[in-house]
Amino acid sequence: MLTALGMVAGLAAIEGGIVLIAAFPDLALAGWFVLGWAAPRVIGEQAAGMLVGVMVLEFIIIHASIALVAAPQVIAQKAAEGVWWKSEKAVFAGLLLMYSVAAAGIRAGFHAAWLFIGFCELCGGFNRVPAATGLPGRSG
Repeated sequence: MLTALGMVAGLAAIEGGIVLIAAFPDLALAGWFVLGWAAPRVIGEQAAGMLVGVMVLEFIIIHASIALVAAPQVIAQKAAEGVWWKSEKAVFAGLLLMYSVAAAGIRAGFHAAWLFIGFCELCGGFNRVPAATGLPGRSG
């Protein structure tokens, strides 16, 4: 016979397992970075250089995630009526273009197209995930 406590414990175990599975890619990437830091010759010169590219792109992504969410809203609220280039969509498009150029430069510097593709995928996710925008119910 299942008790309420047993059911809660079972659900927690299932949820904990799902969290561990979901966290595996992050754990693997962290392990790759530790290995690259401790013994760069083990993973190879090109792979170690790619880790630097990932860190540089991560810097751009962190700043873009804040700017692409907050700046368009703030600028649009302060803009005078009829100023199209200060609308939320125009500011978002301009910032996205600016960060895309920076990501494309990183891609060119490291000769790795997947860095730019990853940036584009992460930026496309802003419109798919309402929690990322901070606006309720905003999804594409």
